[in-house]
Amino acid sequence: MGVSGKACVVLMFVCFAGLAYCGVSEKIVNVLDFGAKTDPKVQSTEAFMHAWQAACKSKEQARLVVPKGQFLVSSMFFAGPCLTPGPITIQVEGTILASTDPSDYVNADWLIFQELSGFKLIGGGTFDAQGKSMWPHTFDCDYRPFSDCVRLPSTFQFNTVKDGVIENITLANAMGLDVYAMRSKNITLNSVKLTAPSDSPNNENIRIEDCSNVVISQTTIQHGKDCVSVVKPATNLAPLTRSKCTSFD
Repeated sequence: MGVSGKACVVLMFVCFAGLAYCGVSEKIVNVLDFGAKTDPKVQSTEAFMHAWQAACKSKEQARLVVPKGQFLVSSMFFAGPCLTPGPITIQVEGTILASTDPSDYVNADWLIFQELSGFKLIGGGTFDAQGKSMWPHTFDCDYRPFSDCVRLPSTFQFNTVKDGVIENITLANAMGLDVYAMRSKNITLNSVKLTAPSDSPNNENIRIEDCSNVVISQTTIQHGKDCVSVVKPATNLAPLTRSKCTSFD
């Protein structure tokens, strides 16, 4: 219960996540300008992906902005490498809602951040995975004795990400894991809230696999059995820092 294995170490970084890249001006890329709709019944996936490409391929510093409102999206890749001179920023002020159609998740997870070097996710917004419709189909694949077990989608997957900061956001009602980090290093979660009702079947919240220098600080986890699990060798991990873990087991 609580931390399974080991977790997290303090990581020092020069520029705060809420600021522009060390004083450099930024190109602002707003998802509304690419056709995103503040309507929880209308898909905005394509608009988000076009906006991401415009920000990621910018040769000047760029910030992808999701303003206040509700936006419905299915599985998406935020893939690099990006061309910005410093860490690319995603600023979410509104609520991003996951599609409840299981066929939308052929990529296994909901929001996949891949091959990024320098990355900030900030803004005070919420990622609501709307997992309740998936929960009746959940299985714990670590213990299920069948090779065909399919893990439910994680809210975030970080794959081959370096120097990432996730700060001041809420992850709600995960279908599966809240955060699945693999083959990544120098990842900081600060002032993040992970929440779901007590009948959520998820046994894990954050899974760390083959990572180094992962920090979880001032973070509140309000569901699940194991707040953090380490499933493969990882380096420079330490206990949760000034964080709260409430287990429903």
